[in-house]
Amino acid sequence: MRRVLVLSATVVAGVLAGASPAAAHGKRVCNGDLSGVTINGNVTVPAGGACHLTGSTVRGDVKALGGAYFQATDTTVRGDVKGSRARTLLIDGGSTVRGHITTDRTDKVFIFASTIGGRIDVQRANQKVNVCGNTVRGDIVVKRSTRDILVGDPLAVDCPGNVVRRGDVEIEDNVVDVELVVRGNTISRGDLDFKRNSGPAAKFVEGNAGGGRLDCRGNDQPFTAAQNTGWDRVLGQCKP
Repeated sequence: MRRVLVLSATVVAGVLAGASPAAAHGKRVCNGDLSGVTINGNVTVPAGGACHLTGSTVRGDVKALGGAYFQATDTTVRGDVKGSRARTLLIDGGSTVRGHITTDRTDKVFIFASTIGGRIDVQRANQKVNVCGNTVRGDIVVKRSTRDILVGDPLAVDCPGNVVRRGDVEIEDNVVDVELVVRGNTISRGDLDFKRNSGPAAKFVEGNAGGGRLDCRGNDQPFTAAQNTGWDRVLGQCKP
């Protein structure tokens, strides 16, 4: 089986080399590798910079600017995490984001095994989106993104389904040439909309437990829907 995420440690280490964690902490600009710190206020990852927080707390928002790399591992962010034309946004290792995670035109978005108090909203990602094994209070939205998208896929390595407590899952208007998978998620009270997704790659809506409405419409072939259970209503291409 394939692994979901492969990061180049050499590339990341090279970007982080020479950064000044103390200065980054003091100025609320993170361009380095910080561990076990508490940052009082908002954090910015500068354009082209790289920030990896481990075992830390941010008492505000985090914003990754154009071409930036941001990773939070076993870290709590009390506000929002935002990526605007960033290179990579990676939340993992049991992290907690109390607000929202929102990205626009970020190349790669990886959110693994974390707790999100608000919504996950990914717009126009242009390489890869993996949202796996999270507990999310709000919505999961992936729209107008490309190439390779997994929103839960227990058949892949390290990509269990997500638990969505109160929100909806909206996977719409994406164009994929690798794969588009929404599999193994539990959507306790909301809806799952899978609409107008195109491109030559296989598209799967499988093994998702609902929930309110499961609605699949306007998706290009190849498309497969199977073993989705517990929904009040099943519509469109997802109807058995």
